[in-house]
Amino acid sequence: MRLSLIAFLALLALPTPAAAELTPDGSATLWSRCFCAVTLEGRPPQVLVGWSVTVGPGGNGGPVRLRVFHPDAPVREGPWEQLPAEPGTYSFGLNPGIPYDGRDFGLGLDQQVGGHAIVQTHESEPNGVHHALDVFRPPIPDDADQVPQQSERREGQELTLQGTIENDLDQDRLGDKTEDFGDLRVVRARITRRALDEMTVAARVLNAGTTVRNAPHILVPEGSAGFGCPSGGEPGWIPCAGAPLAPGAQEDIRMRILRRGGWEPSRIQVAAEGVDTHPGDETAALAPALHLRALRGRRVALTTTQPGGVRLVARVGRSRIVRTVRFAAAGRRVVHLDGHGRIVVIATLRGGRAILRSR
Repeated sequence: MRLSLIAFLALLALPTPAAAELTPDGSATLWSRCFCAVTLEGRPPQVLVGWSVTVGPGGNGGPVRLRVFHPDAPVREGPWEQLPAEPGTYSFGLNPGIPYDGRDFGLGLDQQVGGHAIVQTHESEPNGVHHALDVFRPPIPDDADQVPQQSERREGQELTLQGTIENDLDQDRLGDKTEDFGDLRVVRARITRRALDEMTVAARVLNAGTTVRNAPHILVPEGSAGFGCPSGGEPGWIPCAGAPLAPGAQEDIRMRILRRGGWEPSRIQVAAEGVDTHPGDETAALAPALHLRALRGRRVALTTTQPGGVRLVARVGRSRIVRTVRFAAAGRRVVHLDGHGRIVVIATLRGGRAILRSR
């Protein structure tokens, strides 16, 4: 009995949770605002693909819909959804999505019933952060060109509202992570130009899927000193992107790759915006450049632009010599050949080939 009394008194001593904050009653538009410091560096295009809201105890259920605000564009809206009264976090999708940048956009809701337990209050806020909940009665019209003066401002409050945001580099209103799917395949790849400090790579790509593949491009190889676009245009968010590719269509895409010290990639990988449904067929080998040069004393200088084992098949007079010369990195090696007579040497490495004929 004594223990039960102690437990009961301990429960009484616990702080009671604060009552849930409610939205105002009736039809209205609510704009959850944050007057916060933001960074000004560029961000890729993004799209709002869904939203969620957390409901506390003690409020009403009822129809609500998302509103998206922008200082230089019409107010956008999602479809009406039924918000439950039961506590919990509820998520809703948007199809198509709404272009979104959290730095200058704001999220809000239209309500019909009101009294929803979806408001949180900030008793104190750090320097540079200030929340406010603007209330508009009557609700803001669909696609309003500008936001009217609010009917009421509730300082220090915000909606328990969160947007689901993804990159949308081609700005087709499909999220690159969960919505923009397709199948891009590389057919072949080759080096079309080599110079001392750069090279140009071309790849033939095929849209093997059923959806349009936007912005097909070559990924910048690891180890490169940089890249450029053969057309001379700006790389943009997707470097050197090609034209949209319809299902079953093919096209050639190119990239200038900067290099140092003779380095060059042995493979390249292609991609399009979004997720590839059949990964593994987006890479292709690049044939290395092999060079053979005759030196004095039955010696041959072998140069390769890629590491690997170079197979040499040499005929010196009537003798046949087969040898593998291994390169840990791109470079030059000198090979000594025994025998007398005319020399013919063939060097091969992963599709690259060089022939030397010397007397």
